[in-house]
Amino acid sequence: MSHSHKPSTGLKQQNKKFKTRHASKGDTKKQAKGRTSRVTPKGAAKAAMKASQTRQDRQNKAKQLQLKKRNDLLIATRAFCGTEGVPRIVAVIPLCSDVSAAAAAKALATSVGAGDDTCPSLGTWKLPVERFKTSLQFVLLPYRQLYMALDACKAADYVVFVLSPTTEVDSWGELLMRSLQAQGLPEVVSVMHIISAPQARTSKFTGLSAMDVEPTILSEATPDDAESLTSKLDPDTMANEQTWPTEDEMATGSMSNSRSMLPDAAKGTTPKRVIKRVPRGTSAYQAAWIVDEDDGEDEDWESDEGGDGDEKMDEGSVEGSEKTERVVEEVEEEEDLVDLDVTNEDMESSNGRMASKSTTFEDLDMADEKEQHDAWLASRGKKDIEREREEADEADFPDEVDTPHDTPARERFARYRGLRSFRTSPWDPFENLPLDYARIYRFEDYERTKRNVRRRAGEEGVQAGTRVTIYLKNVSKACAKAYSPETPFVIFGLWQYEHKSTVLHFAVQRNTEYHGSVRSKDPLVLCVGPRRFTVNPVYSQHSRGGSKGTNNVHKFERYLKHGQTMVATVYGPVAFGKVPCVLMRENEMDGEGVPPFKISFPRFNPMLQATIIARGLTPGYACFHDPAPDLVASGTFLNPDTKRIIAKRIILTGHPYKVHRKTATVRFMFFNPADVMYFKPIELRTKYGMTGHISESLGTHGYFKAHFDQQIGQQDTVCMNLYKRVYPRW
Repeated sequence: MSHSHKPSTGLKQQNKKFKTRHASKGDTKKQAKGRTSRVTPKGAAKAAMKASQTRQDRQNKAKQLQLKKRNDLLIATRAFCGTEGVPRIVAVIPLCSDVSAAAAAKALATSVGAGDDTCPSLGTWKLPVERFKTSLQFVLLPYRQLYMALDACKAADYVVFVLSPTTEVDSWGELLMRSLQAQGLPEVVSVMHIISAPQARTSKFTGLSAMDVEPTILSEATPDDAESLTSKLDPDTMANEQTWPTEDEMATGSMSNSRSMLPDAAKGTTPKRVIKRVPRGTSAYQAAWIVDEDDGEDEDWESDEGGDGDEKMDEGSVEGSEKTERVVEEVEEEEDLVDLDVTNEDMESSNGRMASKSTTFEDLDMADEKEQHDAWLASRGKKDIEREREEADEADFPDEVDTPHDTPARERFARYRGLRSFRTSPWDPFENLPLDYARIYRFEDYERTKRNVRRRAGEEGVQAGTRVTIYLKNVSKACAKAYSPETPFVIFGLWQYEHKSTVLHFAVQRNTEYHGSVRSKDPLVLCVGPRRFTVNPVYSQHSRGGSKGTNNVHKFERYLKHGQTMVATVYGPVAFGKVPCVLMRENEMDGEGVPPFKISFPRFNPMLQATIIARGLTPGYACFHDPAPDLVASGTFLNPDTKRIIAKRIILTGHPYKVHRKTATVRFMFFNPADVMYFKPIELRTKYGMTGHISESLGTHGYFKAHFDQQIGQQDTVCMNLYKRVYPRW
């Protein structure tokens, strides 16, 4: 019987299967191997949505969106339809001296077939346009009135700039264009302009001059429903003061006085007082360094107490002669010596310092040291700094401050502190707040409040396009006399909380055309939204991406620099949203050398503005003052964060006098040993990147020994960073 080998299934050759483009039902069933596919609810919803979006459904949806947009457009423009509707506000601004706003308005009226007999030279002019079934209200502005133009453009629907064919636009026109670009043109700024009541017209039914619709009171402010108009809080300065004690406190005090709860001092803990004879004018610190000869004699006498008597006699005879000579010298110098008390602690510390020094140190003469200090400052270019050179010197030596000679550094810089890390070191935002922070309001959650205020503003109030009559109460005579029909009078409505005062932060960037020095706390004019007021901003660094760090500490900047975005912090009324802002600086003379025309009234802001708070109906202010200011900076409102810490940094610098590898003797940073010991815990750094700390004080002129993590060179500069919190000014 013959035997044949049967190959196993593992060694059997398997060819690659042929792949078809479309799998058949049989192949699909074989691949499933009995498994059934389950449709998830999410997948079923997607499938149903895809099936419903047929071509007809898409066409129907597009038609509905088109109708909705058309209805929204009709609703928005319905108030402007007809010659008796709300007029479109057109601000006419001349940019040259040889053109007139009235002439341009008359030309526009003639082009549409309307008469120009009632057109004034300045002020407002309502023009009905029958051809287009609408009406226009021209605001005719004079030339070289910047604040008038800014106020008119806030409420205008269109702006017409009048140019001259022969005269070029001067610097004032360029300033106006830049200011309007920063403030926002009418298409950007959203305002609500409340028009006065319509004029009487002939009735269609009676033929008499009367109103077609009876007037109806839409809103009336009552004392109970009106919001409080308090914008600033009155802090109670006696809230934390000690008051007159009560009877219980007096009884408790008498009991504590009757029996003392303090234990007696342990024996030997009270420092022993030692009287020394030192030259007149010697301080207690200097007296601790002087070794009294009597102390040495006492020690020698105690150490030789066990010797022979003959030696004692010989020594006694020698000592007697020396004492006799010393008495004679003391009688001669008695007038120059005084008695001074020195404690054992001072002597022990001085002895410890003397024992810890490996080398002797000698102080220089005060005149020589001052001469070397002045030469060191002159070599670095920091002497005789004037105001016009401060900004340039700040760029060369940022935040560096010289330690004064006549004032101790621990007193001059008492409000400063050291930080190990500027971004992560803890800093309490409620620590030692000034009294001005008791007058402002703080939001618990600003973003949530902004959403609620916007939601209520859309639900409450009078609908846009409704004609209303506004009655103002408690208007002063000065404000009434200041009104002129030739100037724009604009009324703005404020949202809730917008009349409360708080801390405002603006991200601003300096104007490239302005070359003057802009320092923190310099008075500027801030134009934000409908408001304009004088502020003293404080500038700080703007973190990229809005990062606050773990401690919300931001570095203070002394100057507003070109090409950098900084944060300007001021006190002012609350604002919501990304409101554009403009910072300007007033000039005593304008660009043409014309002095400003100014009319001021008591309790009124010296600006051209009449702002009436519609919510609560409080009077505003008005004044003429337009000396063509300079545009300093422009930006956007950030937030009213009262916990933002603006830290001012100063750098105390010293010169490495002697260097030995990682150890250096530093001078000119301090000028007395007490300052060295006061600032000893603060970390040192150098301009070449080394870090170190103060090891010990040397001498009496403020020299100290410092140890660094790397070898230091004499061309380096030793620095110490100190910080304190700064606040804006009202």
